[in-house]
Amino acid sequence: GVPEDVVAVELPDGTKVETKVDSSGNWKVNVPSGSLLKPGDSIKATQKEPNGKISDPVIITVSGYPIFSTSNVDPIYPEDSKISGTGTPGNKVVVKLPDGSAVETTVGKDGKWSVDVYSRAALKQGDEVVVYEEDKNGNKSNEVKVRVNDYPTKPVVNPILPGDKTISGKGTPGDKIIATLPDGTKIETTVDGSGNWFVDISPTLLKPGDKVSIVEKDTNGKIRAGTTVTVEEYPTMSESNVDQINAGDTRITGSGRGGDKIIVELPDGTKAETVVEPNGRWTAQLPSGTSLKSGQVVRVHAIDRNGNESKRVSVAVSGPPLPTTGERADYSWNILNKILVIFNYMSLSINMWFVEIHII
Repeated sequence: GVPEDVVAVELPDGTKVETKVDSSGNWKVNVPSGSLLKPGDSIKATQKEPNGKISDPVIITVSGYPIFSTSNVDPIYPEDSKISGTGTPGNKVVVKLPDGSAVETTVGKDGKWSVDVYSRAALKQGDEVVVYEEDKNGNKSNEVKVRVNDYPTKPVVNPILPGDKTISGKGTPGDKIIATLPDGTKIETTVDGSGNWFVDISPTLLKPGDKVSIVEKDTNGKIRAGTTVTVEEYPTMSESNVDQINAGDTRITGSGRGGDKIIVELPDGTKAETVVEPNGRWTAQLPSGTSLKSGQVVRVHAIDRNGNESKRVSVAVSGPPLPTTGERADYSWNILNKILVIFNYMSLSINMWFVEIHII
């Protein structure tokens, strides 16, 4: 209002309260005890100048109690460091976390709010967060339950093996990668200009079945992707991982985990090595001069990149190999030639018999 003017406020019950506008142009009146304002009530205010002139009355309607809904809370993802949303400027927002703790903040003039939860609780998919709003008079809105969503997408994370000292993957250049290790340790790095990232986790020793959380955030701190990766098992090997070995074979084949090394131990003590292809197949070429015989035993095992070994599997060499395509063709051709020779001999004999009859 205008400094030194008198403002008169008429309450819904007819009570009138006056005050003077201060030098900064502001004024306020205390609502008398016993006068309880309710949503929808009307209040009339007028301003009187020093010369006695009174302004036209202004009617103000008392606002409703705070209202809150899930639309007032931005999506929440696992490992989020902040929970944010919208509300009524000046109102307080209370966020109750899954661990029972609560954190508060005030809605800004732009109608937005956010609370820091990074150091308070590790949010997991399926967790529930309770949020409500409270106005300056302590009037509370309804409580809203918001479930922690799954990540928007999954980032690219390379397989993690037992004993790995580095975790790596791909992402959007400039994004932040946050790796949470099984003991709760968080390690951060940035995706490089080529879209690659690496996290050094030493001296942590990862074991099969351990869980590692990977979250990717954009430059605005918004989660772009996330996932939980399970550390893979130690290398495995069984007879089913080795294809049938026949006498005379010059190579041995089978299946395994991409990237693992395969060691084939031959009956004469020599070894053949190879690496499992990304498609899970491997082929070990036997040394020149190796001649496998039926009944001999070949031993096979796998080693991962950290030196973890599988058990050794013994596979017996099967009987004589089937003829090759060329050998089968030669064999068939020889039989056909023999049939033709016999046929020609029989034809010749018959002709000679007819000649003998004719002479007689």
